Amino acid sequence: MIDPVNLIYRDDITTRSALEQIRVKGYLVINSDVSSIINEKVGLYRVFLADLDGDGVPAPNGTVIRFEKYKAILDGDEKVFTTVPVEITNPDAAKKEVARINVFPNPYYGVNRAELNRFRRYVTFNHLPPYAKIRIFNLAGILVRTIVKQDNPSQRTQFATWDLNNENGLPIASGMYIAYVELRDANGVDLGTKTLKLMIVLEQQFLDSF
Repeated sequence: MIDPVNLIYRDDITTRSALEQIRVKGYLVINSDVSSIINEKVGLYRVFLADLDGDGVPAPNGTVIRFEKYKAILDGDEKVFTTVPVEITNPDAAKKEVARINVFPNPYYGVNRAELNRFRRYVTFNHLPPYAKIRIFNLAGILVRTIVKQDNPSQRTQFATWDLNNENGLPIASGMYIAYVELRDANGVDLGTKTLKLMIVLEQQFLDSF
């Protein structure tokens, strides 16, 4: 019969002989399929109490099952790791990041959760390199707004915002827009272009006074 006081779950089983040894000791074994236990990480999903002596007597009331980690985390343990420095002069890596460039929220439905008040509306372009030129067109092909992002070496950011105004500072109309983005890294190396589609739906305007 399995020891009713100290049932132990082991996840350090690496050989069939080790498995047989813990069966003899009366330890709790997860999963009856031996082949799936050996040389694999065992995840604890379901627990089966095995009647190893076959007497059909269940564990008595009050039985405590204790799970012990093979490599437990203890006070004073230290985890050592190394970091890889950020690359800012690798054109190949920068070109791969072009695929991640996006704009949010998209679609824009009257409000952006990051907006502080209803007088400052905007959408945000992200994953941009140090230099980006964003041209925004309506579906008629008319240039609505040009945004140039050119970071200071000491203050670099991946973001650029559009305040949903045209070149004259007037609010745009609701509708679909196309953003054509030209990209360069900090050294002026051409990183290609990216085209994005934006759906802008502005809220209804109400006059405060008339």
